[in-house]
Amino acid sequence: IRKNGAYTVMADECTDVSNKEQFAVCIRWVDEMLIDHEDVIGLRHVETIDANCLVGAIKDVLLQMNLKLSDCRGQCYDGASNMTGSKHGVATQLQSEEPRALLTHCYGHALNLAVGDAVKQSKVCQDALDIAYEISKLIRYSPKRNAAFHLIKAEQPAGDEGSSVGIRAFCRTRWTVRGDAIESILENYNTLQQLWDDCLETRLDPDVKGRVIGVKSQMVQYNLFFGLHLCKTILKITDNLSRTLQKETMSAASGQSVADLTVATLTQMRSDESFQLFYNLVDTKRQKAAGVGEPILPRKRKAPRWFEVGSSDGFHSPTVEDCYRCKYFEALDAAISTIKDRFNQPGYTMYRNLEELLVNAARGKNYEEFYRKVVSFYKEDLKPSELSVQLQNLGTWFSRNGSGQATVELRECIAFLRDLSDGQRSFFSEVCHLARLILVMPATNAISERSFSAMRRLKTYLRSSMGQKRLNHLMVLHLNKEKLDSLDLDAIGNEFV
Repeated sequence: IRKNGAYTVMADECTDVSNKEQFAVCIRWVDEMLIDHEDVIGLRHVETIDANCLVGAIKDVLLQMNLKLSDCRGQCYDGASNMTGSKHGVATQLQSEEPRALLTHCYGHALNLAVGDAVKQSKVCQDALDIAYEISKLIRYSPKRNAAFHLIKAEQPAGDEGSSVGIRAFCRTRWTVRGDAIESILENYNTLQQLWDDCLETRLDPDVKGRVIGVKSQMVQYNLFFGLHLCKTILKITDNLSRTLQKETMSAASGQSVADLTVATLTQMRSDESFQLFYNLVDTKRQKAAGVGEPILPRKRKAPRWFEVGSSDGFHSPTVEDCYRCKYFEALDAAISTIKDRFNQPGYTMYRNLEELLVNAARGKNYEEFYRKVVSFYKEDLKPSELSVQLQNLGTWFSRNGSGQATVELRECIAFLRDLSDGQRSFFSEVCHLARLILVMPATNAISERSFSAMRRLKTYLRSSMGQKRLNHLMVLHLNKEKLDSLDLDAIGNEFV
């Protein structure tokens, strides 16, 4: 890391099984072959999680690793106020000492917040997710109902419903399970309706009985059926984006590009033709689902007095199809706007300048504006005179060896630089450093979340008294299994025995 210079700090905090605050510090860096690496440095027990304490912990880790804060070129945290607060957050304090340590709000967390905001803005989606969560709890948290569900499913003829083995867990805090959970409910819709009838014939607690009656009455309404299909359509797209963003090789620039592609996909769905296909599909599936009623217009309600403007009676959809068209467009508009807002981060502007500088140089286009912004921001990181010449050489190479210079993308530039020999790499040394600044910034802080998953596997309630030193040693071994398996145990035994 010291040899290659630029690195990014990633950190997050979590409470372990012994009720101690564990602060995970990770480093992302790019080697001389332009291959990015994400390493978990370790866990530190912190007394409090205020910004000053966490800043001190990060500086202590960097000091122990003999890394200079002046080489830090990025920070990636979740959106908690102690990490990204504009006045006294961790990122703000580190940027006051090193302004080039750009902050990226973890795209995974940002997408999760965007999806939550979109659901809250669409009533049909919010109601559908609430009912889906209630169904998941009624099945997953009751062994008796879960067994009855599988018994009913086993008695059904093969091919009656989907291949789903059951109701998937619906968790509000996990990033990539919402679409699959809703899909499992839709695949087992008839089975669930039969299960509620069987449950009501047995003796239940009044509270559970009321919940079952409520879910059963909602599942026969078209509004819920439509909302579940709409949520599945949107959440499947966002879940795919979330899984893509969690890849260790995903940089901030690449993460932004796939987010833009997701927004473009949702925007393309916002058309009358797409709605008509969706509406017809839902109606076809409604006819196959037992007991689901036909769509009806909601009762006309008079607008509240404080909403009234003039003497108009307000707008009411003339047909059922128009009513659900409004709900369809409302949900898509909410998803598109929230993703755009959450991914429009201040630190991304400079990364866009870096990407545009490299790509425009390869395409042989004018890049002076981006060149000026990048050189003025990174200052002594780059040698302007050498960089200018090497960018011209980069454009010359693609014009002579590339079949489509005008359509060169960032990934093609990175692939070209990775394939260079040692001598050629010195010829493009500043361009390689430019690419390193692009790749060093991660899209998500998923590595920290994975370290917490590893911590929970190691420090269980049977090992709750494990010390901090031993925990970190086990974490290093657990997270580096490949290197551990390649060690010669006989040589290690001869050295220590």
